Amino acid sequence: MIFNGSNQTNSYFFTIFLQIWLLAVFTEAKNERPERLYVDRRDRILRRDIQHITLYADQYTTGRRLEPAPQIQRIGGNAPGKYAPKEVHCYRLTTTGENQWECNGGLEAEVEFGAFKISCEGYDYTEDPYIVAGSCGFLYELNEKPISVWVWIVGTFIVLWIIAIIFLCCLKKEGYTSLGFNKHRKPRRSTAYATRSRSHRKRAPSISSLESASTLNDEDADDEDEPSSSKKSKKVAVQKKKRKNDHLQIVINI
Repeated sequence: MIFNGSNQTNSYFFTIFLQIWLLAVFTEAKNERPERLYVDRRDRILRRDIQHITLYADQYTTGRRLEPAPQIQRIGGNAPGKYAPKEVHCYRLTTTGENQWECNGGLEAEVEFGAFKISCEGYDYTEDPYIVAGSCGFLYELNEKPISVWVWIVGTFIVLWIIAIIFLCCLKKEGYTSLGFNKHRKPRRSTAYATRSRSHRKRAPSISSLESASTLNDEDADDEDEPSSSKKSKKVAVQKKKRKNDHLQIVINI
């Protein structure tokens, strides 16, 4: 009985000693971890519960196992650096697949996001469904938008038309004709215009000249002493007719 009692007492003290030693070991290990790596477990977030993230270029992520980094980081692309976004809003589309997020950075019309990634730190390990609050960052490529082929065609056509109009205006100002540069050469008139001009130059005989001609004919007839029966006075009838081209035509009937 005495032997059994002493064995129970020894087991009891050994158990207490083991508990104290384990407590001391875990306490020392906890004190050795840097304070900056600690994040209250209340600050962890379930990854699939995140539906919207707003990130800023001048702010840093929160790190538990990783070093803090800028929330917005460019990793490539051919666009100039002046188009880098200052603020990015990302919305979750789905919880599975590659294209889980849609991001808008208020970019200029000339550029667009290429490949991008939302990276968050797992709370205890990389694929932990819980992430550290404030640890998400936006990694992106920024590319120039390709110009459409039709835009090139229309732009080229407009430029060529403008050049052609300016060139023709300059030629007209310098007096260019089909025969070359000849400022002293009068333009050739059409055949219809020339015919009409000649018809204007032709003047019809006046009535007075016709009457004087008839008087002379009467005097010549009297000098020849023709019989009175045959000496009929010649009547000159002057008729005025109007042609289709509005020119006066005088017809003499004897």
